[in-house]
Amino acid sequence: MLSRLRPSLVLALSQIVLEGSAFLRNLILARLLGVEQMGLAVALALGIRALEMMGDFGLERLLVQVRSHELSGVRGTVHLVQAAKGLILMGIAVVVAKPLCTAINPALDPYVFVLASAALVLRGFINCEYRERQRVQDFSGMLYAEGISNVIAVVFVAPIALATRDYSALAWASVLQASLLCLLSHLFAKRAMIFAFDRASLRKAFRFGIPIACNGVLMFLAMQGDRLIVAVNFTPEDLAKFAISAQLSLLPALVGARFLLTLDLPRFSNNSTQPAALRKQYSDRLKQVGLVAVMMTSAFAILGTKAVAWLYGLAFVPLPEMMALLALAAGLRLVRAVPNTLLLSKGKTLMMLICNLPRLLALLVALAFIARGHGLVTIVAIGTMSEALSLLLGLAAVATIDRAPIRLNRTLLEIPR
Repeated sequence: MLSRLRPSLVLALSQIVLEGSAFLRNLILARLLGVEQMGLAVALALGIRALEMMGDFGLERLLVQVRSHELSGVRGTVHLVQAAKGLILMGIAVVVAKPLCTAINPALDPYVFVLASAALVLRGFINCEYRERQRVQDFSGMLYAEGISNVIAVVFVAPIALATRDYSALAWASVLQASLLCLLSHLFAKRAMIFAFDRASLRKAFRFGIPIACNGVLMFLAMQGDRLIVAVNFTPEDLAKFAISAQLSLLPALVGARFLLTLDLPRFSNNSTQPAALRKQYSDRLKQVGLVAVMMTSAFAILGTKAVAWLYGLAFVPLPEMMALLALAAGLRLVRAVPNTLLLSKGKTLMMLICNLPRLLALLVALAFIARGHGLVTIVAIGTMSEALSLLLGLAAVATIDRAPIRLNRTLLEIPR
């Protein structure tokens, strides 16, 4: 059935299922656990995500980006590195569980943190063959493996929450989802998973992945750093309000950004030797996404607080100005996906890292304002301004890929001719 659909439709459906599942999972947990336990669940997720981002080399994207004659050597190396990474991260989780949980929120149980980290090991043994098929615009494997595993986890999250009655429900649901994903990735694979040690491929993997891992830490701080600051400096209730509002406003942006990355990465890579075609493709995509971002931002700025009240309850409703700022930040992040994808298609992962530096600096500024007694709205405003600066840096980086001067009269929207 999926073979009859256009690849872009299959990909869009996949992203809707994935982000929709995460949204429904958190909605169910919020309704069943209440604002305080939901705040602790967010804090737990932050700790696990911080650990995961340390080892995120983005090697599944390397399988899409690498040249065809290099693929056979890279394939086994990617699986080997992914498996080793999962085991190492689990070991780190055992060691840092107690101090990390204490730092984030003393109410977090280190044993629950270790349980949640088991999902990282399971993800390390995923068969990446379904990702490799994206080279030929085949996104069905993503829908089957990732989509089905997420949907099943959502179905079971309510019974799990009712059984545990606390934030540990998130840990159990995460392990369940990772187990199903690992199993389904092998069941739907057209090629068996292999492990291989090849020095040349290993060097290529680390040259590609280390900047992404460093960028991943910055991306964690960029996307989750505000939540981490709120977790440490505010109450679990404040964290729950902030995280729920941020997730709701970011939902369309995350779906759109992942859609663009998965769809356009192979397209940009295929046109990397054809500057005129790449220039037009990039410019057209940026204009399309910019229009969508404006409409999305306007909708959430006007209706966001009402949506939070209706979905999660009055206890989770943020201040209207905070919701408007979160909506603007989400729109900027969606637009950033276009230059980021082009930079990744050209292997310019170091440029991507540099473009995220404003988000890191914003966290330091936010901490300074917190020390002076400022509240959540100020923190969100600082984050939104840094998103704008990161977008400008991304556009400038694309404009200078070919070492051509930046043309301000074109507003940095096109690659120079």
